[in-house]
Amino acid sequence: MLADVKSAYPWDLDKSPFKGYDKRYIEDKLSSTGFDMNIKKPDDATIVKLDKLLEGFFGQDALNWAVVFSNDMTFLSHLALAIPVAFSMSTKRRSFVTTTDKLFHNFLGAIQASKNYEFEQMTREQRYAENVKEAGLLVWEQLSVSSAGSIKYSGKYSSILQHRQLYNLPTIFTVHSPKISAKKVNIEQFFSGIATKIGDTNADHIKQSSMMIWMMVKPKKVTLVNMGDM
Repeated sequence: MLADVKSAYPWDLDKSPFKGYDKRYIEDKLSSTGFDMNIKKPDDATIVKLDKLLEGFFGQDALNWAVVFSNDMTFLSHLALAIPVAFSMSTKRRSFVTTTDKLFHNFLGAIQASKNYEFEQMTREQRYAENVKEAGLLVWEQLSVSSAGSIKYSGKYSSILQHRQLYNLPTIFTVHSPKISAKKVNIEQFFSGIATKIGDTNADHIKQSSMMIWMMVKPKKVTLVNMGDM
């Protein structure tokens, strides 16, 4: 159950309900997928935000889909690592992380396959798309960043989104926003921009199906030092 997801982040794997062989198996799978299991523990403020997101997204009133805005790329990087690891270490289900740009280039290099294929017979590009579509948890990073021409594959993005919603698969989209407060983010304008990347229907699908979450990090004060006084 999603409510059973624990904060078993890479730096706190002992919180996983799985032990022994099962725990090592999940860790190995995550490592082979590209997750850095040796990342250092971030500061307390970051962990507090991750815990809040984990509780809100996988708690009793699960959000299922969410768009997370933050002005801090470092926080978003921690999110894209820690939340999927916690999910997999708690449920033994697969997590996957992608970006709009990676999907675009993946589809760009894809080779059309027969409808009757086995997973082992897929091309590398087809296997990547299948991971995005079927992952128990998907983190779709940098939703608003993509190369020119990405809208060409709007039908493929739509297939992924429709499948994930049909099977109630948790999905987190992340957005780096320089705006410091939610009041300064124009949602309609933002999704109009997304539409130019992945298509109007897909942008509207995400907007209508997702909870909007703002996790802003206050800029740290910087003291300027007169070098002549040192």
